[in-house]
Amino acid sequence: MAKVEPADEASPLMMIGQASSARKLRRRSCKMVISDIFGHRINPVFAADAELSVRGAIFLVVAALPFLIPEGSIPMLDNLSGTGLYSPGVIIFVVFNLSRTFGEALQNTMSGMRGVVIAALNGWLLFTIFPDGVTDDSPPYVFWTGILWGVLFVSAFLFLNFNIMGSIFAISIFCSHWMGFLTPGADKIISPLHPGYSIYSDSCLESIVSRAAGMVCVLLVTLLPYPLLCLETAK
Repeated sequence: MAKVEPADEASPLMMIGQASSARKLRRRSCKMVISDIFGHRINPVFAADAELSVRGAIFLVVAALPFLIPEGSIPMLDNLSGTGLYSPGVIIFVVFNLSRTFGEALQNTMSGMRGVVIAALNGWLLFTIFPDGVTDDSPPYVFWTGILWGVLFVSAFLFLNFNIMGSIFAISIFCSHWMGFLTPGADKIISPLHPGYSIYSDSCLESIVSRAAGMVCVLLVTLLPYPLLCLETAK
Protein backbone atom coordinates (compact mmCIF):
# COMPACT_ATOMS: atom_id res chain seq x y z
CA MET A 1 0.00 0.00 0.00
CA ALA A 2 1.30 3.44 -0.92
CA LYS A 3 2.33 5.65 1.94
CA VAL A 4 0.30 8.85 2.28
CA GLU A 5 2.34 11.90 3.15
CA PRO A 6 0.79 14.07 5.89
CA ALA A 7 -0.40 17.48 4.73
CA ASP A 8 1.82 20.35 5.63
CA GLU A 9 -0.56 22.43 7.75
CA ALA A 10 2.03 25.17 8.23
CA SER A 11 2.40 25.88 4.51
CA PRO A 12 -0.64 28.20 4.14
CA LEU A 13 0.42 30.15 7.21
CA MET A 14 3.95 30.42 5.89
CA MET A 15 2.66 31.65 2.53
CA ILE A 16 0.51 34.30 4.24
CA GLY A 17 3.45 35.38 6.35
CA GLN A 18 5.72 35.61 3.31
CA ALA A 19 3.13 37.66 1.39
CA SER A 20 2.75 40.02 4.34
CA SER A 21 6.50 40.41 4.62
CA ALA A 22 6.75 41.12 0.89
CA ARG A 23 4.11 43.85 1.16
CA LYS A 24 5.91 45.43 4.11
CA LEU A 25 9.19 45.31 2.21
CA ARG A 26 7.68 47.00 -0.85
CA ARG A 27 6.08 49.67 1.32
CA ARG A 28 9.33 50.23 3.19
CA SER A 29 11.26 50.47 -0.08
CA CYS A 30 8.79 53.07 -1.39
CA LYS A 31 9.09 55.05 1.83
CA MET A 32 12.89 54.94 1.78
CA VAL A 33 13.07 56.12 -1.83
CA ILE A 34 10.72 59.05 -1.20
CA SER A 35 12.48 59.95 2.05
CA ASP A 36 15.85 60.01 0.30
CA ILE A 37 14.45 62.33 -2.38
CA PHE A 38 13.58 64.88 0.30
CA GLY A 39 16.90 64.45 2.13
CA HIS A 40 15.79 62.39 5.11
CA ARG A 41 19.36 61.32 5.90
CA ILE A 42 20.48 64.95 6.15
CA ASN A 43 17.51 66.59 7.89
CA PRO A 44 14.65 64.24 8.87
CA VAL A 45 12.36 67.00 10.15
CA PHE A 46 12.67 69.05 6.96
CA ALA A 47 12.19 65.92 4.83
CA ALA A 48 8.94 65.03 6.63
CA ASP A 49 7.59 68.57 6.27
CA ALA A 50 8.61 68.81 2.62
CA GLU A 51 7.02 65.47 1.77
CA LEU A 52 3.77 66.46 3.48
CA SER A 53 3.78 69.77 1.59
CA VAL A 54 4.19 68.03 -1.77
CA ARG A 55 1.47 65.51 -0.93
CA GLY A 56 -0.88 68.32 0.06
CA ALA A 57 -0.08 70.38 -3.04
CA ILE A 58 -0.84 67.45 -5.35
CA PHE A 59 -4.23 66.77 -3.79
CA LEU A 60 -5.06 70.47 -3.65
CA VAL A 61 -4.53 70.72 -7.40
CA VAL A 62 -6.70 67.63 -7.97
CA ALA A 63 -9.46 69.02 -5.72
CA ALA A 64 -9.30 72.40 -7.47
CA LEU A 65 -9.55 71.02 -11.03
CA PRO A 66 -13.26 71.94 -11.38
CA PHE A 67 -12.28 75.58 -10.77
CA LEU A 68 -8.96 75.62 -12.68
CA ILE A 69 -9.93 73.98 -15.98
CA PRO A 70 -11.83 76.32 -18.36
CA GLU A 71 -15.56 75.71 -18.52
CA GLY A 72 -16.56 73.42 -21.36
CA SER A 73 -13.30 71.44 -21.45
CA ILE A 74 -14.47 68.48 -19.38
CA PRO A 75 -18.28 68.10 -19.07
CA MET A 76 -18.03 65.95 -15.95
CA LEU A 77 -16.18 68.68 -14.05
CA ASP A 78 -18.64 71.28 -15.33
CA ASN A 79 -21.52 69.22 -13.98
CA LEU A 80 -19.77 68.81 -10.63
CA SER A 81 -19.28 72.54 -10.09
CA GLY A 82 -22.64 73.37 -11.65
CA THR A 83 -24.59 71.43 -9.04
CA GLY A 84 -23.73 74.03 -6.42
CA LEU A 85 -22.71 71.31 -3.98
CA TYR A 86 -18.96 71.46 -4.74
CA SER A 87 -17.33 74.76 -3.79
CA PRO A 88 -13.89 76.22 -2.97
CA GLY A 89 -14.68 75.28 0.63
CA VAL A 90 -13.02 71.95 -0.25
CA ILE A 91 -9.67 73.71 -0.64
CA ILE A 92 -10.08 75.67 2.59
CA PHE A 93 -10.87 72.49 4.53
CA VAL A 94 -7.78 70.73 3.18
CA VAL A 95 -5.46 73.64 4.02
CA PHE A 96 -6.71 73.96 7.60
CA ASN A 97 -6.70 70.23 8.40
CA LEU A 98 -3.49 69.04 6.73
CA SER A 99 -1.73 66.92 9.39
CA ARG A 100 1.46 64.92 9.87
CA THR A 101 -0.24 61.57 10.55
CA PHE A 102 -3.44 59.78 9.58
CA GLY A 103 -4.71 59.75 13.16
CA GLU A 104 -4.16 63.47 13.61
CA ALA A 105 -5.81 64.18 10.27
CA LEU A 106 -8.80 62.01 11.17
CA GLN A 107 -9.22 63.77 14.52
CA ASN A 108 -9.02 67.25 12.98
CA THR A 109 -11.34 66.51 10.07
CA MET A 110 -13.93 64.80 12.28
CA SER A 111 -13.92 67.82 14.59
CA GLY A 112 -14.22 70.15 11.61
CA MET A 113 -17.13 68.16 10.18
CA ARG A 114 -18.94 68.24 13.52
CA GLY A 115 -18.64 72.01 13.51
CA VAL A 116 -19.89 72.22 9.92
CA VAL A 117 -22.93 70.04 10.65
CA ILE A 118 -23.81 71.99 13.81
CA ALA A 119 -23.58 75.28 11.88
CA ALA A 120 -25.77 73.92 9.07
CA LEU A 121 -28.38 72.61 11.51
CA ASN A 122 -28.54 75.99 13.25
CA GLY A 123 -28.91 77.76 9.92
CA TRP A 124 -31.75 75.47 8.88
CA LEU A 125 -33.46 75.83 12.26
CA LEU A 126 -33.19 79.62 12.26
CA PHE A 127 -34.78 79.89 8.81
CA THR A 128 -37.39 77.27 9.70
CA ILE A 129 -38.66 79.45 12.53
CA PHE A 130 -38.32 82.70 10.55
CA PRO A 131 -38.42 81.76 6.83
CA ASP A 132 -37.91 85.31 5.55
CA GLY A 133 -35.30 86.35 8.09
CA VAL A 134 -35.09 90.05 8.89
CA THR A 135 -36.91 92.24 6.39
CA ASP A 136 -37.94 95.89 6.29
CA ASP A 137 -41.42 94.89 7.47
CA SER A 138 -40.52 92.20 10.02
CA PRO A 139 -41.31 92.75 13.72
CA PRO A 140 -38.40 93.87 15.95
CA TYR A 141 -38.39 90.58 17.84
CA VAL A 142 -37.18 88.76 14.69
CA PHE A 143 -34.04 90.89 14.61
CA TRP A 144 -33.36 90.55 18.33
CA THR A 145 -33.98 86.82 18.26
CA GLY A 146 -31.38 86.53 15.50
CA ILE A 147 -28.92 88.64 17.50
CA LEU A 148 -29.38 86.53 20.64
CA TRP A 149 -29.12 83.27 18.66
CA GLY A 150 -25.84 84.27 17.03
CA VAL A 151 -24.28 85.58 20.25
CA LEU A 152 -25.12 82.38 22.12
CA PHE A 153 -23.85 80.20 19.27
CA VAL A 154 -20.50 81.97 18.94
CA SER A 155 -20.04 82.24 22.72
CA ALA A 156 -20.69 78.52 23.17
CA PHE A 157 -17.91 77.57 20.76
CA LEU A 158 -15.49 80.15 22.17
CA PHE A 159 -15.88 79.33 25.85
CA LEU A 160 -16.70 75.61 25.88
CA ASN A 161 -14.07 72.92 25.37
CA PHE A 162 -14.52 72.36 21.63
CA ASN A 163 -11.70 71.29 19.34
CA ILE A 164 -10.20 74.31 17.59
CA MET A 165 -11.04 72.95 14.12
CA GLY A 166 -14.65 72.42 15.08
CA SER A 167 -14.87 75.97 16.44
CA ILE A 168 -13.25 77.52 13.35
CA PHE A 169 -15.59 75.92 10.84
CA ALA A 170 -18.72 76.13 12.98
CA ILE A 171 -18.33 79.87 13.62
CA SER A 172 -17.17 80.81 10.11
CA ILE A 173 -19.99 78.94 8.36
CA PHE A 174 -22.71 79.94 10.80
CA CYS A 175 -21.74 83.61 10.65
CA SER A 176 -22.35 83.68 6.89
CA HIS A 177 -25.88 82.30 7.46
CA TRP A 178 -26.34 84.65 10.42
CA MET A 179 -25.44 87.76 8.43
CA GLY A 180 -27.81 86.67 5.66
CA PHE A 181 -30.57 86.30 8.23
CA LEU A 182 -29.99 89.75 9.76
CA THR A 183 -29.54 91.67 6.48
CA PRO A 184 -32.73 92.75 4.69
CA GLY A 185 -32.62 91.92 1.00
CA ALA A 186 -29.79 89.39 1.34
CA ASP A 187 -30.06 85.87 -0.07
CA LYS A 188 -31.93 83.72 2.43
CA ILE A 189 -31.74 80.00 3.12
CA ILE A 190 -34.86 78.02 2.25
CA SER A 191 -35.47 75.44 4.95
CA PRO A 192 -36.00 71.82 3.82
CA LEU A 193 -39.42 72.01 5.53
CA HIS A 194 -40.65 74.88 3.37
CA PRO A 195 -41.95 74.95 -0.25
CA GLY A 196 -39.44 75.83 -2.94
CA TYR A 197 -36.55 73.98 -1.30
CA SER A 198 -33.86 72.60 -3.61
CA ILE A 199 -30.68 70.78 -2.68
CA TYR A 200 -28.86 72.62 -5.48
CA SER A 201 -29.45 76.04 -3.91
CA ASP A 202 -29.01 75.07 -0.27
CA SER A 203 -25.85 76.72 1.09
CA CYS A 204 -26.06 74.67 4.30
CA LEU A 205 -26.01 71.39 2.38
CA GLU A 206 -23.25 72.74 0.12
CA SER A 207 -21.09 73.44 3.17
CA ILE A 208 -21.51 69.85 4.39
CA VAL A 209 -20.88 68.19 1.01
CA SER A 210 -17.86 70.30 0.08
CA ARG A 211 -16.21 69.87 3.48
CA ALA A 212 -16.85 66.12 3.36
CA ALA A 213 -15.00 66.05 0.02
CA GLY A 214 -12.22 68.04 1.67
CA MET A 215 -12.10 65.49 4.48
CA VAL A 216 -11.57 62.68 1.97
CA CYS A 217 -8.73 64.63 0.34
CA VAL A 218 -7.03 65.25 3.70
CA LEU A 219 -7.15 61.56 4.62
CA LEU A 220 -5.84 60.54 1.19
CA VAL A 221 -2.89 62.91 1.65
CA THR A 222 -1.83 60.89 4.70
CA LEU A 223 -2.48 57.50 3.05
CA LEU A 224 -0.88 57.78 -0.40
CA PRO A 225 1.58 56.65 -1.64
CA TYR A 226 2.08 55.05 1.79
CA PRO A 227 0.33 55.75 5.11
CA LEU A 228 1.74 58.24 7.60
CA LEU A 229 1.08 56.51 10.92
CA CYS A 230 1.99 57.46 14.48
CA LEU A 231 3.62 54.05 15.00
CA GLU A 232 5.95 54.63 12.08
CA THR A 233 6.82 58.10 13.41
CA ALA A 234 7.59 56.65 16.85
CA LYS A 235 9.96 54.10 15.32
